Amino acid sequence: MPLCLVGSCLLAVVQLACDSRTDIANGQSKPVTTVGNDEAARVTNSFPKRIDDARNLSVALAEFAPEDVRRHLMESEPGQWQKWMPSFYREWGKLDGKAAMQSALAEQNELVSRAAGAVLKAWAEADIAAAQQWVELTPKGRAQIQFAGIVINNIESPRDAAEWLAQLNPENVSNLSDIVSRIGVRWISTEPLSALSWLSSMPDEKMREAATMQTFFQWSKQDPEVASAFLAQLDPEEQFYSLAAEGLSRAISMTDAEGALAWADQVTSSQRARSGLDDALLFGTQTLLRDTTDDSDEPVESPPSPLGIQGMQE
Repeated sequence: MPLCLVGSCLLAVVQLACDSRTDIANGQSKPVTTVGNDEAARVTNSFPKRIDDARNLSVALAEFAPEDVRRHLMESEPGQWQKWMPSFYREWGKLDGKAAMQSALAEQNELVSRAAGAVLKAWAEADIAAAQQWVELTPKGRAQIQFAGIVINNIESPRDAAEWLAQLNPENVSNLSDIVSRIGVRWISTEPLSALSWLSSMPDEKMREAATMQTFFQWSKQDPEVASAFLAQLDPEEQFYSLAAEGLSRAISMTDAEGALAWADQVTSSQRARSGLDDALLFGTQTLLRDTTDDSDEPVESPPSPLGIQGMQE
């Protein structure tokens, strides 16, 4: 074999060996890239440096895992989680109420109520049937009725809300009166007789009287002329007449004491005796005296309700 050919072969072998060592060295100097590292880098780099409003928060929850968004909020603004928490759970509740609720119930004890309430409000707006079902499956008691009150605000028909509340069959719940009153206030403006009849069907006497008077009081504040016209058509022997009359007189006396006194002059003495109207009229008279006395700054106390009077007599 010619000498020049042998030399060329040796030179090629040496060059190949050098290239191999160079590739090995370059490979050792580069970091090993994994799928997990790529994902972490993407999440870190893609998050807004500061989520400063609900719009950005909603976008982040739609693109990233809620747990990652929660961690980002807690780490980006240490100590500010309570500020962000209601918005976080409200936005998450719109997207996935069930998953958001599971996370809310796992919050620290003092935060659970706010977190769950935020979820349920958004959940009821997005999927009322699913929110109702969740409430139905929660243990009976004060918490269930509190959750039910949130959902009821999103049930379009107050009649349907009343029927659903009856299905829950709440018993001996201290906050039930508030929920009943809220349904009554919504219902009475469209079907006053049906609303008052439903309120009269409440088994607990104290709750029934308080809710009936509160319902008519709120309606009278919103539309006193319609409320007074409706009351004028009622039979004074109706079981809810006295409470409705007191609710109306209290509402009118707060804004138009003279009108309340003029209206009361048309009420018979027997109706007044049954309705507890004199107590409300006393409040109206005191209001007039306060308004006409320039140098009197003493506050006028609202008269006691029939329940309060009964308690004092006992």
